[in-house]
Formats: sequence, C-alpha cells, structure tokens
Amino acid sequence: MCSAITLCGLLGLGLLLAYKPAFYTLRQVTDRSPVGEQAARRLVTKISALRADVIRIGAWESVITDAEINAWLTNDLPRNHPHLLPWGIREPRIEFQSKRVSIAARTGAWALSTVVWLELKVQLREINQLGIVLEQARLGRIPLPRNAILRDLARRISAMGAITDLRQLNGQLHLIVSLPESHDGGANRHTLKSLSIETGELLLAGTTRLISERISR
Repeated sequence: MCSAITLCGLLGLGLLLAYKPAFYTLRQVTDRSPVGEQAARRLVTKISALRADVIRIGAWESVITDAEINAWLTNDLPRNHPHLLPWGIREPRIEFQSKRVSIAARTGAWALSTVVWLELKVQLREINQLGIVLEQARLGRIPLPRNAILRDLARRISAMGAITDLRQLNGQLHLIVSLPESHDGGANRHTLKSLSIETGELLLAGTTRLISERISR
C-alpha cells in the first residue's frame, strides 16, 4: 500500500513538473534557419541604434518584438554569451502580451528537467519609473514564492544601477524601479516617457537633454 501511494505521489509530481506554459512550447520552435539569424541580427542592430540615439540630444524611440528577442536567445545567446544565464538555466524564451511579459526557461536534467516561468505586469508609472508586479511564478505547475522572487529581482536590478523600492499596494507586492537620469556622471539627462507592451512587441520612447537645460527651465 505504501509503495502504491508513493508511486502515485511521484507520478503526480512528475505531471506537475512536466507542465510547460503554452507560449514556451510555441517559442521553442523559434527559427534556427537564416531567417532566425537575421531576426537575431536585427535585434542587435536595434539595440545598438537605441544606445546611440539615447546618448545624443533629442527624441528617441524603438520597437522590439518578442520574435526578435527569441531569435537572439535561440541563435546568439548560447553561442556567444552563455555566461549571461544563471547556472542551471537554459533555453530561455519570452512573450509580450498587453502590459505583461512572460519569461520561461528550462532547468534541471533528465527526468528532473522542467520549465520555470514567470508572468510580470510591467507599466510606466511616471517618467523614468517602472512598476512591476509578479503575477505568476511556477515550476511546471507548482507555485513558487512570488514575494521572495520579486525581492531577488529587486536586488539584481539595484546591482545594475537603478533605484528599487518594494511596496505593498492593494494586497500585492509591487517593485518600483526608478531609472537613472544619466550614466557615469554624463552631462545628458535621459527621460523614458513612454513604455508600451502589446501583443508581440515592446515600444520605448523618450528624450535626451543636457542637464543644464533642465536647470535653466
């Protein structure tokens, strides 16, 4: 009897761990052909162009698709930047939906291999300030501690130079991220004025001005 109960428990656990969110299954077929390579290169070009625009005085904007990001994750990341992934994490994928970003990756090996996935609601609260809510965090179908994960995310973002704050609002823990206005003591002020996440794409828009312009106004 005990053996049967143990077996049923293991089978149930296996089914829970075997679950993959639909978007991850779809994104796993990201094209590894020349089309996929072109999409990955297009992402690199867009990021380079955005960086160049941000350091210049004037308005800037960029539209990045999740297809381009997934092509880069499939083709370029494992080949040229494997060190960017935390230990034990592989095959990451992403999806943009209205105001939401879903992220998933495979972890573990052999029979214990499973997919860990997060669903985050991301909005621009005000100029240069993001609000992030972790709506789901799961290992397969098994829930993970969302608040602990959000706190870890806050630490990682802080290490990148942004100011983070965790606030309990309407019964949910919110991560508030204040983006730096300038980098490395530069004379330019970078202002993120618009962030829109819709199905399949992310739109960023803002302006760059001399800090002295802000002072004189």
